[in-house]
Amino acid sequence: MVFSILRQQLAFNELFVSCFGAAGGITGDSTPLVDELVEVVLCDAPEFMHFSIYDARVDGVVGLAISVGKDGTFAAKISGPNGRPHACSDEKGTEILMQTRSVPRTIQAITKIAVESGSGMYA
Repeated sequence: MVFSILRQQLAFNELFVSCFGAAGGITGDSTPLVDELVEVVLCDAPEFMHFSIYDARVDGVVGLAISVGKDGTFAAKISGPNGRPHACSDEKGTEILMQTRSVPRTIQAITKIAVESGSGMYA
């Protein structure tokens, strides 16, 4: 029981630290990858965090909700502007988050997917 709580807290901390430049960045620089973060909600830490990012290209807010499991795994839920579905699926967002273990890099990747999608930015 104690180890599962510690695993969850460690995973949560890893994502939290990734939001602050060089401490969590793969490149080692201190330049943030996301410039327009609007809101961060950590009310249920270490189980949940939510990021709302303003996207000027669609004049709307994209949401990234992250659940942190007791086994240290992550699950992402992505919402597009005004509640519309996002071009990046939750499964793909979770896969990206598990690979990068970084909130800014995940946001950067899901934004890239949205921009490169054939049907426009958002589904």
